[in-house]
Formats: sequence, C-alpha cells, structure tokens
Amino acid sequence: MIIFKIIALLGGLAWGQIPLTTSTTHHTNQVTIRGTSQPQKIKAMVDYYLDYWQLDSLHLLVEYSNNLPRPLKGYTQYVEDKKWGVKQAIIRINARLSPKEQGLTIAHEMVHVKQFRRGELQWVGKTGYRWKNHSYRAIAKKAYHTRAWEQEAFRLEKKLYLLYLKEE
Repeated sequence: MIIFKIIALLGGLAWGQIPLTTSTTHHTNQVTIRGTSQPQKIKAMVDYYLDYWQLDSLHLLVEYSNNLPRPLKGYTQYVEDKKWGVKQAIIRINARLSPKEQGLTIAHEMVHVKQFRRGELQWVGKTGYRWKNHSYRAIAKKAYHTRAWEQEAFRLEKKLYLLYLKEE
C-alpha cells in the first residue's frame, strides 16, 4: 500500500492532473504544469532546458501561484531519495510576473534544477547548503545575490531564455 501511495504521489496524481511526459536519451522525465493558461508552452520551455542540460529520470512540477510573497519571483525545491531512485523537483513561479519575467524565472529555476540534479548544489539541513564541495552554513546571513549558485543562475538565465526563444 505504501508503494502505491508513493507511486501515486510521484506520478503526478497528487498534483491533480495527468503529467506530461517527455523522453530524453536514456530515461523518462515526468513534467506536470499547473496554474497557467499555457501549460503546453511552459512544458515546451521546460523540455528544452531538460534536454539542454541532459537531465533525465526526473519528476518535475512547475506551479504558477499568485500567493508568492513579493518580491519573490520563484523558487525550486528538490528531493532525491536514493533508496527509491526518485528525483523530484518543484518549481513555483509568481503568476503576477509579466510573461517575459516568468520566462526568465523558469530559466533561472531550471539552472537550480540542473545544479541539484547533478549534485553541484545540495541542501544540508535547515540552514545550510553544499555548493561544489564547499559548505555554507547559516545561509540566511549570506546575501541572496552573493550565493555562488544564485550567481550562476543569474548569469545563465537570460542566455538560456534567449536560446529557447530562438528555437521556439
């Protein structure tokens, strides 16, 4: 019974809709889009970044919300359970942003998905992260824009978004 619940949760059923699935080189990504009037467009963008980073075997929920506090544009949560072989990311995007800002935010958050999936960035407890073998404790004391993983995401977001628009 517990296995069925886990499969249901990870299969997108707990997210309230049938997941949109995309195949990559070796495995399958499961992508669910919620809270936008253009789920196919957002899925195409996410698929592009998954292919660009060559990420596979990932369950990904992208959810648009009007409830994110200002000035938060979006955030990413990542969970990897080695015992069950599950890799899951949740991206929340501020639905009040302009379409361009939403696109840039998705690109930014997909950089974080890449960082987590490749093990470059790891969450290590309530207040710490590990970035490329360097530990950061009491992260709230470190300014958001000075965090190395955020610097990479900001550096790449516009480039990735423009690459996607060129391919669209």
